[in-house]
Amino acid sequence: MKYISQRFLIICHVLCLHNIGLCQSIPWQEIHKYLTDMQYKKMYENLPYVKNNIEDKAIAEYIVFHSYIIQSLLINPKTYENKVKYYYENVQYYCQRLPNHNPYKEYLIAEMDCEIAIIYIQQRKYWDAIWKAKSGYQKLMTCVQKFPNFYEPYKTLGIMHTAIGNIPKKYAWAASALGFKGTVKQGEEELLLCIQKGDLQQIEAQLAYAYLCINMFLKRDKALEIATEMPKNYPDSKFISTLCALVCTKLNQDEAGAFIIDKLKAFNLKSEYLDFAFAEYLMAEYALHKNHLQEAIQNYKKYLQKNQNDLFKADSYFKIGLCYELQNKRSHAISYYEKSILEPNNEQEEDRQSQKYAQQLLKKPLSSIEKDLRIARNYADGGYYESAFQQIEHYQHILPNYSPIHQLEWHYRMARIYHVQKNWDKALVHYQKATEINQEIPSWMQVFAWYYMGTIYEIQKNRTLAKFCYEKALSYDNYEYQNSLERRTKAALQRVKEL
Repeated sequence: MKYISQRFLIICHVLCLHNIGLCQSIPWQEIHKYLTDMQYKKMYENLPYVKNNIEDKAIAEYIVFHSYIIQSLLINPKTYENKVKYYYENVQYYCQRLPNHNPYKEYLIAEMDCEIAIIYIQQRKYWDAIWKAKSGYQKLMTCVQKFPNFYEPYKTLGIMHTAIGNIPKKYAWAASALGFKGTVKQGEEELLLCIQKGDLQQIEAQLAYAYLCINMFLKRDKALEIATEMPKNYPDSKFISTLCALVCTKLNQDEAGAFIIDKLKAFNLKSEYLDFAFAEYLMAEYALHKNHLQEAIQNYKKYLQKNQNDLFKADSYFKIGLCYELQNKRSHAISYYEKSILEPNNEQEEDRQSQKYAQQLLKKPLSSIEKDLRIARNYADGGYYESAFQQIEHYQHILPNYSPIHQLEWHYRMARIYHVQKNWDKALVHYQKATEINQEIPSWMQVFAWYYMGTIYEIQKNRTLAKFCYEKALSYDNYEYQNSLERRTKAALQRVKEL
């Protein structure tokens, strides 16, 4: 099938890149108009394929379905519920008419089941999510067994096997009982296979791989490379640019992320492009990390005005309050802490932790050292390490005057600054001191200190010490960010076995 990459280039570029979360969905009857635009006309006329064949229709309907799934996640599931159901049924209709030897017959249904499972999780319909995910997973596994040279399923299988491989221990038994099996290494290999040989899912596999490189695969340089290159290749894609900017943010590379968002805003996007709010949230984060507090407040408020779902709402209210707190405007801060707490609970860890911090700060304002530590954290989160260092370095000589929790956080923040600057020796000294400070209830920072020491030893190819530190991190229980860190640590132990 020599035509397939060319055909997929047309379908994906017109529908996928210009449609997934970017503009209003394009119904099948309008595809011809898009395909015959000047830039596609010659390619389209040369296609040795029948324009209206069933496989093309099934793929196109799936991509429109997929666009509504993305919009549901970014905006509001209820808004697009009927559209999702309608296009699901359309894809089923066309897939039923495909011959049994066509891999798309089962693959597209499997992919849709996995995507609907994500929507169910967002809606807190957990049992429905489990059964949809199981149905999709089984179909995907069957598909790759029947069609070993068909690479599209490896995007979702790669993501699922990575997740299964580092699932927190309290859920591992349930995953196994439901038939979910896999490792982080298997997931990475599958994503790379889709990136190298896939067509329809190649772009999203690359985005997923970049995100998972941050903490699961421990290939941060590769993640940054992908995140900075992809927006250049697809400059009019809000979806790609925003996700790449998010990857940069997770890598503490705010300057790179802000550059992507600025370029996107300067691009003359068509009026039909969907204007989702997440870019405003990222711009608020970038301002906060520079400690440009008033600018951060304005952008968080813009995000809250545009945003139509619960994602990062509690976090945004809390951070507006925090910005006021750092400006010594306590009464303003309290009103936003209260708004954060009143937001409904959701699955986003940032929102849950922000609500917890808001409750703490309602009871007691930040002390002078706590403000300095927070400002330093902001700088470090954005990659402004010299500013972070200058903010708290002077406490070194008076640290014994402060409480153990303040001493612990100071050592942890200094360790993080040295770590990202690849000053391993000084980072290890401060991480070790953080773990040695006695706490009646161990702080999450102590657990993370063990984990980060493990990452340094892993980079240094010291398998014994890396394994020791990772196992030490896994020995803790009932601390903040536990699920997130357990996933990272389980993935790390799998990597260490291969050192």
